Parts: sequence; C-alpha cells; structure tokens
Amino acid sequence: MNFIYMDFITGVVLAAAALTFITFVAGVSAMASNGKVAHHSSGEWMIARVGAQGLTLFLLWLWQYT
Repeated sequence: MNFIYMDFITGVVLAAAALTFITFVAGVSAMASNGKVAHHSSGEWMIARVGAQGLTLFLLWLWQYT
C-alpha cells in the first residue's frame, strides 16, 4: 500500500512542478508582449507562479516527511 501512495504523491509533485513551469513560461511570454494588457497579465501570471511554487514546496515537504 505504501508503494501506491509514493507513486501517487510523486505524480502530484511532478504535476505541481509542471504547473510552476507553465505559469513561469506564460508570465515571461506575456511580459515580452507589447501593450498594457499584456503587462497587466504578466503580473497575474507571476502571482500564479509564486502560488504554484508554494504548492510545490509544500508537496515536496509532505512527500519528504510523511
């Protein structure tokens, strides 16, 4: 049973890390675009990235200590 849990939590951690990478790329591409809307959008993407990083770090902590 522990083996199944480790596989599941590994998948969740990898999904959170992928979400962090996707939000980072989206934020940088929005920042590189011209216009006020793009720069406003880039700030929202960067806030989402910080949240995704926090989630990833929490899941890594959970994975390590449970």
